[in-house]
Amino acid sequence: MRRTFRQTLMLTALAAACASSLATEPVPARIREIADQRCGACHGPAGQGENAKYPKLSGQNAEYLVQQMFNFKTGVRQSIIMGPQLADLSGDDAKLLARHFASQLLVPNRSNEPSLIDAGRRIFLEGNPATGVSACAVCHGPNARGALMLPRLAGQ
Repeated sequence: MRRTFRQTLMLTALAAACASSLATEPVPARIREIADQRCGACHGPAGQGENAKYPKLSGQNAEYLVQQMFNFKTGVRQSIIMGPQLADLSGDDAKLLARHFASQLLVPNRSNEPSLIDAGRRIFLEGNPATGVSACAVCHGPNARGALMLPRLAGQ
């Protein structure tokens, strides 16, 4: 489904408004069950997945998670896996699920290969001019923690 820039901008604003109203009460058992049963298979227990194919959700910015769930649910982002997983969730469900994962402790993956660490640090700070990749730090911040609608990269 193709959307105009204006439609995408409006959807983003709507999701941001929903995300900004994230509550502080405890996560209901039903949301924890959804997290364990639906999300856990790919993203791991408590969002702490070990498969690099799927991002870790633990410690992620709640606002970003709400936005992405909204994008998958509405077709802004296409996924034969994520669309059906989110199809029956309400906006409140998405906010509570996002808050649940955002509150989980992130255990980062670490590499023991100095060459990979150096290459990653260089791309993060300087980008890759040869391929046109901008420095990740420009958008995701100097500590890779993202902000609101930008994902946290630290620990992935």
